[in-house]
Amino acid sequence: MKGHFLLLFLLVNVGAQNSLEKLREKIAALKRENDEFQESLDMIAANLNNQSSKCEKESKQKEPVHDDEQFEDRLTALEERLTAIKNFLTNGKKSDADLRSKSREVINDMKGKVIKVDETIEELRSNVAKSLEGFENEIEEVKKIANIIVNSEGTVMYGHVGSACTTFGQECTDDQSECRSGRCQCLPGLSYNLHKRKCVASCDMYGSTYQVVSKKIIRGHNNIHLNSTNLAKCKTACETASEFQCRSIDYFSEWKQCFMSEKVVSDVPDDSWEYNKEGIHLQRDCA
Repeated sequence: MKGHFLLLFLLVNVGAQNSLEKLREKIAALKRENDEFQESLDMIAANLNNQSSKCEKESKQKEPVHDDEQFEDRLTALEERLTAIKNFLTNGKKSDADLRSKSREVINDMKGKVIKVDETIEELRSNVAKSLEGFENEIEEVKKIANIIVNSEGTVMYGHVGSACTTFGQECTDDQSECRSGRCQCLPGLSYNLHKRKCVASCDMYGSTYQVVSKKIIRGHNNIHLNSTNLAKCKTACETASEFQCRSIDYFSEWKQCFMSEKVVSDVPDDSWEYNKEGIHLQRDCA
């Protein structure tokens, strides 16, 4: 589609240039004709002056009584010549006026065509720009939906958060995600926003899915502690807590203990984020 627009743009531009070149040639020819016509007028005027002077001189030298017939013939010939010159000048002026009128028509017609060509070119540019913008938007939408990247080897990788991955495969495409426990997850301290399709620091509302980190816990920042419970009940308690906004869970399956907190990894000191082989840390995603 982009190629068609560019081809049409080139054809229109070449046509406009050819038309302008022909107009320049016509104007040059008109100028040459006008110069030649002016030279002819100058020659006729000079000849007329010479004939008039000669006639006047001869009429003074001869007696009119003896040369009446010859003088009448000369006068008639001169009148005929003057009439011919007058007709020539009149026709020349008319031809010149017609030529000028046609030249103006051609020039105005070419101006109109140039304006139309400019409008067509501008429309083509606008259409191409809109098409490119539309393609870019579609590409961005596809990227948001598929969340794909192309690695240095040219391999397309579909590494959105939640997709399967291998620890050393580098399939996870979000720059705030990493491969943990066989799937792409947000970095510790971040929640996943499905609507924005990216990892975020906080949510307006929290849902019922979690980013999970095995063998890590937050120590010393808990709001509620439950004993003798399973992970499903621990999640339900976190999601239904009303006295605080539960954002993370530390669960110990060996002891069936649940610790709920309004804090996440990014809210606590580094020494509070510690290794524990029996524990599992869960951070709530956005609703």
